[in-house]
Amino acid sequence: FELKKNKYCKDVLTLYFDDIEETEHGLKLISFPQAIAIVKFIKAHAEDVDTLLIHCFAGVSRSRAVGAFAREVLDIPPNDEGDFNEYVYTILHRAWKGL
Repeated sequence: FELKKNKYCKDVLTLYFDDIEETEHGLKLISFPQAIAIVKFIKAHAEDVDTLLIHCFAGVSRSRAVGAFAREVLDIPPNDEGDFNEYVYTILHRAWKGL
């Protein structure tokens, strides 16, 4: 499954990392460069899109973390985000402050 740019989708950012909050053998923790890529993507489209689709294969913890972060930095009122990957959320904030 791969999302692609088309007339209904202005841009796509595809990244691969596992839903973990600390290093585990055989799994990939989100990296700081990946977090920067997410932040830059959100910043690049903050003014010119009305919908931001965040999707992960499991659709739970990682996407909720990115969604909670995006809502916060785009000044969109929070909703009941539920549990999310705290590490992903924290590294996104570090990347935001670093840019």
